[in-house]
Amino acid sequence: MLNRIFSVFFLSVLFALPTPIFTQNSDSLLYFLEGPQIHRFHSQNPHSTFYLYDNVPDAILNKPERSKFVKSLNGNWKFNWVRKPADRPKDFYKTEFNDSSWNEIDVPGNWELKGYGVPIYTDVEYPFPNNPPYIPHDYNPVGSYRTTFMIPENWKNHKITIRFGGVKSAFFLWVNGKMAGYSQDSKTPVEFDISNYVIRDTLNLLALEVYRWSDGSYLEGQDYWKISGIERDVFLLAKPEPSIEDIHASASLDTAYKNGLLDLHITLKSSSPKFTTKVFLYDKSNNKEVYRYTSSNNRKIENGLLKESILNVEIQSVKKWTAETPNLYTLLIYLTSSSGKLIAATCIDIGFRTVEIKNRQLCVNGVPITIRGVNRHEHHPDNGRVITIESMIEDILLMKQFNINAVRCAIIPIVLNGTNSVTNMVCM
Repeated sequence: MLNRIFSVFFLSVLFALPTPIFTQNSDSLLYFLEGPQIHRFHSQNPHSTFYLYDNVPDAILNKPERSKFVKSLNGNWKFNWVRKPADRPKDFYKTEFNDSSWNEIDVPGNWELKGYGVPIYTDVEYPFPNNPPYIPHDYNPVGSYRTTFMIPENWKNHKITIRFGGVKSAFFLWVNGKMAGYSQDSKTPVEFDISNYVIRDTLNLLALEVYRWSDGSYLEGQDYWKISGIERDVFLLAKPEPSIEDIHASASLDTAYKNGLLDLHITLKSSSPKFTTKVFLYDKSNNKEVYRYTSSNNRKIENGLLKESILNVEIQSVKKWTAETPNLYTLLIYLTSSSGKLIAATCIDIGFRTVEIKNRQLCVNGVPITIRGVNRHEHHPDNGRVITIESMIEDILLMKQFNINAVRCAIIPIVLNGTNSVTNMVCM
């Protein structure tokens, strides 16, 4: 008991320690790369994956490239690679740095597949000496990335964040020469608020310093190819005022497995309660409205956040979700001003189902099922861990041809790109 109390006290003190300002010296670098007490710095709170739109039709279509609140930074970036941190160009993030002699690299992409370094395959062994939380200093490749971007004219007075879908293994971020954040956990998206770093009406500089290994690599030692770089999409996101910050929808069935039960929690960011939240639920097969909700004006804002909970909504004779009959409903959420003007909208697909164990048997909607599952790593024979929609659909069709009804995603969150149909097919 005393040991447990001491452990909790030690961890509380450890995680309460202030994070130092990062500088390009070795002590500061190792504090981040080899420090279990920190895995993110200046990042936004995690939230569910969704995108904002300025009109309802685009929200229902849910293709991020159509949103006026989304700007892709994918493409060719300037790139430099070295074998060890001591050789990296320490001043590369400065606006006056000359990168004209650098090559370009695809983002997203794995640098080992572009001729920089060597892919490594291991199973239970680490690709470096096993001595946590320490990592090699004489061989830990560093990729330095630079690109530029403009802020769209219609983003004035909007909060601006940058979203990295996945970067392996750890990276530091600068915007216009100023440190903007740090992150590990290469398969979890991370967002940074860069509103105070960008300059309107001019070209902005984005710089990333990516390390092949960090102390987080000890938790990512799976039986797959060890490759590195910016592996998923990079987006700029604009958030109007007010804005939707997070959505949590739980869709299950009643005890008779007949009617649907919906619990919905929405977190909103606003300085004023003078706006309206509207929620609609449609049967995706025929676009028939089955539920609607309009917020009241009696809402409290705490620390700039407003939380709305819509609980125990019962949908009569709901069309149930199973692997054989994947019936879905469209959940549309949007915000309007006091004058009725639409501010922002978003949309997600949900399915009503109950998964439980009854009499030592796994059941879906009260019916026993047999799992015919496979393990799926995100890996493409040519592109490494850069996964396209086409390759995802190819995987899914192959699985369905062999009667697969469950997928284990290799302990990592799958890539989510806003395309509901593909996401739902993968999440069988």
